Amino acid sequence: MFENLTIRDVPALIAGFTLTLGGFTPFISASWSMLEIGFSPRVASSPAAALPMIIFGSRTTMVGALIVIFYSQGKFDAVDTVLLTTPYTGLVEGYLVWKEGRRGKAVFRAVTGFLFGACGMAGLTAANR
Repeated sequence: MFENLTIRDVPALIAGFTLTLGGFTPFISASWSMLEIGFSPRVASSPAAALPMIIFGSRTTMVGALIVIFYSQGKFDAVDTVLLTTPYTGLVEGYLVWKEGRRGKAVFRAVTGFLFGACGMAGLTAANR
């Protein structure tokens, strides 16, 4: 999987592994996961918010796993295509976290989503293969 690793692969691998592993955290502690994303303690301590957070985590893990699986199969165009979806998630998360008053985390979420999306748009993973 890592025989021909180049600097172009780093964004995809960071996104793939952090999404895959990060998506598991709501199963361990939904409230901690919500705090890490940037939601307020008021939201994070709500029992009603735990179930949707766990569902969110499972979908996050799925997206990360797709990146890792496509990468390991050498389907670099597919990796870039999945990365193209990250600006939407970053924008939604950034907006919601901004509304919660956690401006720094909101900006981080939005910017990283757009950076990974830009890597996908540029075809960074598939370039020169």
